[in-house]
Formats: sequence, structure tokens, C-alpha cells
Amino acid sequence: MKRVIGLFVAGVVLLAQSGFAATVSYTVSATVPTSSAVSINAFSVNSTSGVRTAITGTALSFDPLIYQPSLGIYLPDHYFVVESGLTSGAGNQDITVVYTEGTNPNNPGHGLGWKSVATFNKVTGPTTEVTLSAHGKKMLKDLTAEHITAAEIGTNLLRMYVGVVTKDPAAVPLDPAASEVISNADRQGAYNGTLVVTATVV
Repeated sequence: MKRVIGLFVAGVVLLAQSGFAATVSYTVSATVPTSSAVSINAFSVNSTSGVRTAITGTALSFDPLIYQPSLGIYLPDHYFVVESGLTSGAGNQDITVVYTEGTNPNNPGHGLGWKSVATFNKVTGPTTEVTLSAHGKKMLKDLTAEHITAAEIGTNLLRMYVGVVTKDPAAVPLDPAASEVISNADRQGAYNGTLVVTATVV
């Protein structure tokens, strides 16, 4: 009889434990860091192969210029790409581009700023980019305070193409109407200017 009672008591305890409930509230979180830096880099791009070579300094030289008899103009075998992007974290860019004419053997005629152009593109994916309509393609001499706002570029990479004027009718976008090619009508000598790109995280 004692043995039967003992088994009955054990059964009551087990039933009581099976009805126990517990609730725990967990906070799940993640913090996206704020970007603290912007990286500005330049590349030389072979006009034929499209191969990019990083520029280690700050010299963007179109030399050597090669005379094209069929066109009557001088062209280099490369152009440049200048890219500005956030290095880490989230945020937007605010970018200003300024060109200042330098040595001009044509003086008082037009210098390199009339004979070179910049095209402003927003990179939207690994293989996609779109030209910023408010900026498009401009002669360098017109970049007196070119302002690409955070609303325009956002978190995307800015890719600026810099090349000499070709007047190629198939180019997209076309060279500005007032731009000039480099030809034998120009005085011999070295032409230059300074292109300053300033990017700020906002």
C-alpha cells in the first residue's frame, strides 16, 4: 500500500511541472556606422583596350599627343577617370569641382580649358552608370564651382571622365558646341591647368 501511494505523489509533482511557463523579451539590434572618410582616386584609361591604370600621383597628362592627319587634330591614346566615393559606413557625398587655367601658349587665345572636357556620371551598379543631367559634359574652363549635391549623388560613386575634345559626332554626350580641338592652329608648347575635386561626407 505504501508503494502505491508513493507513485501517486510522484505523478502529481510531474503534472505540476509540465504546466510551468516562462517569457523572455530579447532586444535585437544592429548599428550601421557613419562614414568618416571619402576616397578620391584617378585612373588612366587606354582608349582602345579600356584597361585602367591607377594614377599614383596627381599628374593627369595627355602626353603624348598624336597627330591624326585624317582629322587634322591631335589626340592622346588615353583619357582619365576620377572617382569619389565613401570609404566605409553610411552617408552622402557633397562634391565640388573647380578648374583653374594655367600655362597657355595661346594667350590671349584659348588654353587647355577650352580643349578638354569632363563628363559627370553617377555609378548605380557594378556595370551601370548614368550621366548627371544637371552637369553632363562641360569644358574644363567652365568648372568654376561645379557642385554635385548630396541629393544628386547620394551614397553612390561619382565617376568623372576627363578627356580632350574630339568633336566626335557619335559621342554620347556630345562635346560642347563652343569647345575646341587641339590642332596645328594652336601654338606649340606645354598647356596645363589645375583640377581640384573636394568631397565632403554629409
